[in-house]
Amino acid sequence: AAKNQTESNSARNIDSMISRAEKLKKLFQKHGISCGEEVSFIQQLKAKLEELKKEMEAPEKLALEITEIAKETYAIGERLFKLRQKASKELEKLIEKELKDLGMPDAKIKVVVEKKLNSPEELFSDRSGSGIDDIEFMFLPNPGEPYRPLREIASGGELARTMLSVAKVLSEVDDTALIVFDEIDANIGGRLGTEIGSKISLLSQRHQIVCVTHLPQIASFADKQYKISKDVINGNTKTSLVELSGEKRLQELAEMIQGKNYTEITVKQAEDLLNKGQAQRKKLLK
Repeated sequence: AAKNQTESNSARNIDSMISRAEKLKKLFQKHGISCGEEVSFIQQLKAKLEELKKEMEAPEKLALEITEIAKETYAIGERLFKLRQKASKELEKLIEKELKDLGMPDAKIKVVVEKKLNSPEELFSDRSGSGIDDIEFMFLPNPGEPYRPLREIASGGELARTMLSVAKVLSEVDDTALIVFDEIDANIGGRLGTEIGSKISLLSQRHQIVCVTHLPQIASFADKQYKISKDVINGNTKTSLVELSGEKRLQELAEMIQGKNYTEITVKQAEDLLNKGQAQRKKLLK
């Protein structure tokens, strides 16, 4: 009986092997595998299976890496936030000192540094690249008034002088190539114009400065002076830009001092003003 059972089991095993071999044969034929290539084909399938497993694991691994990077980035942002808060107090004092020199002795600046992101997760929805905080320059031109955003309330002249003050303070670290000042001479006189001309000259050591002015004291400091004119020709307005030098520059400065009916005495005043401005500029730029 035992012998018969063993033979029966052997027969079933043989039938199973034959059935499996037939299935493999059909599978290899289906995929165009020739005799002798079976082992190589199976190895290729195993390799592809391993690749698929890795690809299935990749998103989870990548998500963990992104989360860790976000945490590190946020930590850097927090350090930068604290440094900005600390530096803002010193910046306020330095800007207010410059504003005092520019005829705004009662003006106050408050540099407000506030967090706009409160967790690493919020980095995914804010990719500004400027940090985790917002910075607002608050301006108080006169005592008794509330602080309000500088960008909203300052007049053209106030804004230009404030920007000059900021640029002067940051000139050692700011790499802005070109700075343009317009209306910087609004509501100021000649004495203050000389102070502004001096500060712009100092700025020109590290930046290209373009200053639009009607004040001869400021213009006298310029390395190059240009005249901008608007004329109506055949019903069309044309704007021209002409560089002034020599007598033409003196005449323009004289006209800026007294108007079109300037005299020889005014030209002499313009010459004296230009010589002093250029001498002061050279002294500052040594």
